[in-house]
Amino acid sequence: MGALPGSFREVLMSEQPTLAQVAAAAGVSPATASRVLTGSVRVSTSTRRQVYDAVSRMGYVRHRAPRGSAARTAADGVTAVICDHLPRLFSEPYYARLLSAAGNVIAEHGTHLMVTTVTPNSSTLPALSGAVLIVGARERHPLAIKLSTSGVPVRNIGRPPHDLKLPYADVDNLDGGRQAAEHLLLSGRRSVAAIGGPPSLPAARDRLDGLVRTLQAAGHGEVPVAYGDFTAASGTHAMQWLLRHAPGLDAVFAASDLMAAGAIQALRRAGRRVPADVAVIGFDDAPVARHTVPAKAAAEPGGAAVANTSTAVWMDRIAAIAGSSSVMGLRAHLDEAVRQDAANGATPLTIQVVIYDLPNRDCSALASNGELLIAENGLNRYKAEYIDPIATILRDPAYANLRIVTIVEPDSLPNLVTNLSFPKCAEANSTGAYVEGVQYALNKLHAIPNVYTYVDAAHHAWLGWDSNFGPSVNLFHTTVAGTTAGVDSVDGFIVNTANYSATKEPHFTIDTLVNGTSVRQSRWVDWNYYVDESSFAKALRDALIAKGFKQGLGMLIDTSRNGWGGAARPGAASTSTDVNTFVNESRVDRRTHAGNWCNQSGAGLGARPAASPEAGLDAYVWIKPPGESDGASSDIPNDEGKKFDRMCDPTYTGNNLNGNNMSGALGNAPLSGRWFSAQFRELVQNAYPPLS
Repeated sequence: MGALPGSFREVLMSEQPTLAQVAAAAGVSPATASRVLTGSVRVSTSTRRQVYDAVSRMGYVRHRAPRGSAARTAADGVTAVICDHLPRLFSEPYYARLLSAAGNVIAEHGTHLMVTTVTPNSSTLPALSGAVLIVGARERHPLAIKLSTSGVPVRNIGRPPHDLKLPYADVDNLDGGRQAAEHLLLSGRRSVAAIGGPPSLPAARDRLDGLVRTLQAAGHGEVPVAYGDFTAASGTHAMQWLLRHAPGLDAVFAASDLMAAGAIQALRRAGRRVPADVAVIGFDDAPVARHTVPAKAAAEPGGAAVANTSTAVWMDRIAAIAGSSSVMGLRAHLDEAVRQDAANGATPLTIQVVIYDLPNRDCSALASNGELLIAENGLNRYKAEYIDPIATILRDPAYANLRIVTIVEPDSLPNLVTNLSFPKCAEANSTGAYVEGVQYALNKLHAIPNVYTYVDAAHHAWLGWDSNFGPSVNLFHTTVAGTTAGVDSVDGFIVNTANYSATKEPHFTIDTLVNGTSVRQSRWVDWNYYVDESSFAKALRDALIAKGFKQGLGMLIDTSRNGWGGAARPGAASTSTDVNTFVNESRVDRRTHAGNWCNQSGAGLGARPAASPEAGLDAYVWIKPPGESDGASSDIPNDEGKKFDRMCDPTYTGNNLNGNNMSGALGNAPLSGRWFSAQFRELVQNAYPPLS
């Protein structure tokens, strides 16, 4: 719910009141009103209060700068005045997101953003130059009143408190609360409670009012409400209060995502399942919502059916290890796994962690480029700042009863076989950084008894040709054999990570002939030796064992997004005698080209995670969380090193890697790893097997 500051709706005042009108409303002369507004000490306290009250009621704004000072304009810069305590400026994600968005827009106009904080009740005007953004001002904040009459160009972020008629920008918080209520009602929830934000903040009041009015209009009675301060801790405390006073609740609306995350923790500690027992809906689209189990899935239509399905935790940057006040770090995820394990009986709980931060990461694609570069001491940083801290945490005895499965560096080693024409891949090869980095990771992880390692091995439409398959087997072997424990340092390999290739093509195999012509000659198969991931994984396992890996080598297939169900799924083999027509009408994988990898249109959720689903396979797993974007469909500035890749652009007509076919990507996609609601809904709709 809600929106980023970049989408704020600008609301500008018209017909501003005059100083004479303010004076008349206050019962004083214009001269006296002027002395109050310019800070003269020759005015009584009661008169000063009368004038400020009139200013507040009428929304008076002085447009002329004080005598003797230069007129302040946006060209002098913009100062964001945060009406909150300094520590919250750095711990509250809302401020970081707002200031980042504001700073980008202001920079585009050739000026700069400055930030200062004042305590929530301060009336001391800080030194300012240029225009001012007021952020976080609560009811009757004296500084907001003073700034409104200071002659400085002012905009308030959010509807101003106590009807102070400052120009402002805001989202429609009231309608957001209404939408939340409607979603809960449509999903069948009948006992809805709420965790409101500080009542002195208009945004908090509007969110709660929108919810309560809609519920009451639908026939609900009194809505139990507890209040927090937009922090996760306050959400936990508020949820505990609600459980004591409204134990029959089956849904909770929280006025911020952080409070929703705290509420989920309290519900779990109380033995309530989310969303099976209690649905939780937040507000703000904060980063924590992408890392909160069940994350965004439960809030989507049909998402409750898979919201509790296990997916992997992606450690895709150094900062992800520690996490923050808004994002769960590795320890927080493991602590949650321990809590769930306690209710899991004698069977150890499995948690999957993706190791994904090699220098020059994903060297042939742009959408998921990482933070480390080989040329900037990236390999040493990878070892010391990334792998070592992860290994230290995983080695903690507190997690010894967990089964920790690590997925080691997706899209790394295969790039050294097929994509050396890309400069960053060539650098990774010539310096040995990829191989050395993977070996270092395996040495550290394999040494931990309850950690299991699976190295990424791409997919059939990448390595399925004999010119790629054999060299990949050799590279995998030499890399792993070079570790301290040799081939024993890996438990297996994984295919189709974050990809869309079908687990099985049910209507033909690589041996199928069409009117005497092999399907290998079709444009879709393109002389590949495999048509699906199951046959590829088993063949790769056999080849790796023949090369020297142990007989018990395991294989995983990521089935999170390769279901390809829905109306477009063929129900039987084609009757055509033309090999291209036969394959196109028979294949369940409906991509325009098997090399397309970004936010693929028409895809569906695949087989649910399962152990030993077929001979030679350890498991089907969901490594890529369904609903998380593969990459932005247009250029989006960011500080995560993620670039715009044309393969994520639905208008892109392709390149030699995908046979110059259309990209097949969905439009309006966010950055990789961000929640992509439209894609998730399509994945649910096209799930195969279908969701019950």
